[in-house]
Amino acid sequence: MKSRRTTCVLLASLALGCGALIANAADAPKDNKGLTASKTTIVDLGPEFADAEISEILRREAICAKKCTDVEGEVASRLAAGKVVARFAGRMEYGPRALGNRSILCEATDPSTNARLNARLKRTEFMPFAPVVRRERLPDYFTGADKCPMALEFMTVTLNATEKCRQEAPAIVHLDGTARPQVIRRSVNPSYYNILKRYEEMTGLGILINTSFNVHEEPIVNTPGEALEVFRTGKLDTLVLGEYLIDRRSEPEDRVDFHRQRTTRT
Repeated sequence: MKSRRTTCVLLASLALGCGALIANAADAPKDNKGLTASKTTIVDLGPEFADAEISEILRREAICAKKCTDVEGEVASRLAAGKVVARFAGRMEYGPRALGNRSILCEATDPSTNARLNARLKRTEFMPFAPVVRRERLPDYFTGADKCPMALEFMTVTLNATEKCRQEAPAIVHLDGTARPQVIRRSVNPSYYNILKRYEEMTGLGILINTSFNVHEEPIVNTPGEALEVFRTGKLDTLVLGEYLIDRRSEPEDRVDFHRQRTTRT
């Protein structure tokens, strides 16, 4: 090691116990033996799968998929049509929340979405869903954000919903008028950010549901194979795997038919 000092990164997205231990160490400079604390906005520390790897998995599973040049636009158009879209892209995030790379997205306009989505994912009815909103649209939907700007990027605190939020996104507002939003900046996750931007251009709505890509009592998906399994069992409408898009009921035009490619080679 070039330095005898050890840097302790305090993440707002840590589980409570781990976060408390690190915070205590960082707050006691006389006893921490060189530990220091620093902020970070990057939590995508998990594995990432190249499109070539995903392509091979799809070929092996004989799955018909569409290779997209405009993934954000394709996802936004499906969300605008009321579809439930699972997104598997980039590195898996560290911590207790799905922050876009292993997420299920859908519109927040219909309160009955909670019951329908919970049923698909085998979750209990009391489990609420949280929203995602772009940083510049945050004041339109929530109040009190100035007290905890960093924590909001990790979906770990609740805010009071504005009247606009209650009207446009009733599916994410709790009974007490609060919600637990994720705030996204373009610099943190450009593709995820652009999905929200394109969705707003199509609908005029700047907020979506973001829930973890898993079924109840199972961990968040980590691999393309796990993503395909939850896509099937959860009866989701669309799955995005990197630059590939799979619709549950889709027309064959403009699609890469891996089954056809495999059979014609044999």
